[in-house]
Amino acid sequence: MFRICSACKKEKPLTTDEFYYNPNAKRESNKWAYKCRDCTRQWNKEYNKTKKRRDYNKIHQERLQKEGYFKRYNQQPENKKRMNEYQRKRWNDPKQRVKNFARDYLNKQKNNGTIKQQPCAMCQTENEMQAHHFDYEQPLFVVWLCKQCHRKEHERLKKAGAE
Repeated sequence: MFRICSACKKEKPLTTDEFYYNPNAKRESNKWAYKCRDCTRQWNKEYNKTKKRRDYNKIHQERLQKEGYFKRYNQQPENKKRMNEYQRKRWNDPKQRVKNFARDYLNKQKNNGTIKQQPCAMCQTENEMQAHHFDYEQPLFVVWLCKQCHRKEHERLKKAGAE
């Protein structure tokens, strides 16, 4: 059996490798997805970047916070132990201490008004600004980047092997 994907219009075999299958669907025709797996993944990737999805995530996070989910989670002994080990390891690492000092010092200077936050150096937007340190030994030598550009910069550095 074959099915034509409603997005890419390609005819593909009706298998779980090519289409998602939902055995709980009431109608037989709804058990197989109309979009192939590749198109569905691409759609989800694009949708997760939208404001609508970010708003949903924020509301969901706030609901979990209000219900006390995180508090209960953090009180569980195995999670508490794991978090304490992580924090201890993180704070005792000399490289991490230098990074923490640089971030704290920069934030103090920013709050004092000594340093002004600037628009993104890559895309010139002014929302969700973050400071990117090229060298943590120089805590005030930063480039201001928006959240998305900052993430892209770290991905680029990771690929280049600089991080």
